[in-house]
Amino acid sequence: MNESCVCIEVDDHPQFSSIGEPKANKVHICCECNGDIAPGERYERATLLYDGHWNTYKTCKICLRIRKDWFQCGWYYGMMHELLLEETGIDYLDASNCDDDE
Repeated sequence: MNESCVCIEVDDHPQFSSIGEPKANKVHICCECNGDIAPGERYERATLLYDGHWNTYKTCKICLRIRKDWFQCGWYYGMMHELLLEETGIDYLDASNCDDDE
């Protein structure tokens, strides 16, 4: 884990959760970057029950790696990009921020 992780306190926890890493059998959309998860790719599938409502979140491998490397004490599914941008000023979805010379 990175020593400069973003720490986001999660106040509420699901009454039930099921998290796995299946292989996609069709195109899915990542809940973090809105990118495609192609058939045959592994992804994280989290099914959570909050206040009687079921939600399923699908996360691509790149966003899952960012979450595992940079978040140490919790996260909200579907908000990682916004929270990282707010905390660090880094927009990992904006390729124009990349400098090939570095």
